[in-house]
Amino acid sequence: MSLYGLPRCIGGHVPEPASHCETLVWHRINDKTDEARITRQTCPCSYPVFQLCVKDDEWFIRRTVSAIGRAGRIWETDRWPRNEAESIWSALLMGHVR
Repeated sequence: MSLYGLPRCIGGHVPEPASHCETLVWHRINDKTDEARITRQTCPCSYPVFQLCVKDDEWFIRRTVSAIGRAGRIWETDRWPRNEAESIWSALLMGHVR
């Protein structure tokens, strides 16, 4: 908790997409059984929550959308090399891709 009794945010917040925002390709998945390692994530205080993940040296972004009282719907991007994934992650945090 913060000094004022409010919860502290644990990750970055994704801004509204810029007017020139590029669209990522998202693939709906049914569950997270792939055991990917989460390397970074946005704050879960607001949805969607984004996670930069890696599995078998393939990097991707996972997006979870939730509604109150319901399980989250999960999407994942294509897989990329690490440098490309980190670049796209940075662009996401600046509102340049969504």
